[in-house]
Amino acid sequence: MGYIIGNIMIIFTTLLILTYAISGLAKNGPQNDGFKPVNTSKMWDMIGFSFYTFEGIGVLMPLMKESANPQKFPKILTAALCTLAVYFSIFGCVSYAYFGNQKESIVINNMNEDDLIIKVTKLLYCINLVFSYPLTIYPANQILENFMFGSLKHSRKTTLRKWLKNLSRFLVVTAGCACSIFLQPILDQFLGISGAVIGIPIILIVPTLCHL
Repeated sequence: MGYIIGNIMIIFTTLLILTYAISGLAKNGPQNDGFKPVNTSKMWDMIGFSFYTFEGIGVLMPLMKESANPQKFPKILTAALCTLAVYFSIFGCVSYAYFGNQKESIVINNMNEDDLIIKVTKLLYCINLVFSYPLTIYPANQILENFMFGSLKHSRKTTLRKWLKNLSRFLVVTAGCACSIFLQPILDQFLGISGAVIGIPIILIVPTLCHL
């Protein structure tokens, strides 16, 4: 359910931003002389950011193996990738035409914060994090806990292992919050670098090797 809610929120938010941008273009025209290049100093961040478009590709082979009709999977995958490519291209072009000259790199922060719909969207995204964060952090917790506490005996009567795991999870959440706060001014650069350096091996290489 958390995964489904997350997908619905992505679709809802991108449609909202598209509507906002198209409305702005109709009323005021392009904000940066059409597609004149702007913000070129951060252009290279997008190399790392582009990774996040493909972060789910590592699960394709396991999904195909477990699907009811694997022979249909290539056609479904092709249709999904084409749909995403067209949608992302339209979203990127329209957003760039309208928001391209804005200093704020997070698009939704360039929108009218007094608008009730924008406030509701931000609130919904915070709620979405409650559902999606456990999904994304679960593998990290599993790896850390197996590495640090794998030698401890597992028993319902043994509370030490349980509370050490709780402490580990608390520290992981705290570290994530601290990074979000202290890296906020350069969050786009941090995500771009981490996507290129860490994300590609973890998502593209490791799942493929494990599956093979």
